[in-house]
Amino acid sequence: MASPYFVKLEDPFLMNRIKLFAVFAFACLAVFFFASRYSISPVSGQGVSGTLQPPTGVSASDGDYTTKVGINWDTMRGATLYRIYRNTADNPGSATEVGTSASNLFFDPTAVAGQQYFYWVRAENGGTVSNLSASDQGTRATAPNAPSIFYSPLEPPPVPAGNPITATKASLGKALFWDEQMSSTKTVSCGTCHRPATGGSDPRTVIGSNMARN
Repeated sequence: MASPYFVKLEDPFLMNRIKLFAVFAFACLAVFFFASRYSISPVSGQGVSGTLQPPTGVSASDGDYTTKVGINWDTMRGATLYRIYRNTADNPGSATEVGTSASNLFFDPTAVAGQQYFYWVRAENGGTVSNLSASDQGTRATAPNAPSIFYSPLEPPPVPAGNPITATKASLGKALFWDEQMSSTKTVSCGTCHRPATGGSDPRTVIGSNMARN
């Protein structure tokens, strides 16, 4: 009498089931192996969704102003706000915040005259923030600039509280004001007639002036 634990491998149906099970198990192992080995992940150094790059081109003024230090930088894609930090040493870990700006320009009026400072800028968009930028040194002048044949640095134009200046607006205004191709003769820009010192007014429209009469 044959043992009840002895399996007749000659059974064709049993052999087919064993083969199917072996093929299925091998397929599962192959899928798991390739999925774990070639899983998709962000490439090191590349930006992914929801990240901001640190601002570049940070430049702080060196004795150009007696009342402040001017800082400017390159605009960064996706940034809606920039936060500026300052330190007397080139150490971002102990730097303190000095203000924010919606444009790529900031003036620090709290800087002590003659003191060397390091400035950093961080890009932000809601809860998303970038790393700090590279630092740049800036200094507030200790005395008025000596008279020279060169003009002193221009102060920023007055800006309405409800209409802050941005890099885009500044570029558009520059193009509209100085582009000669926009005139009827394509030879004279608006900047040749309008006076920046008087808010961009045209002397030909001032009632009673010689240019208006002529």
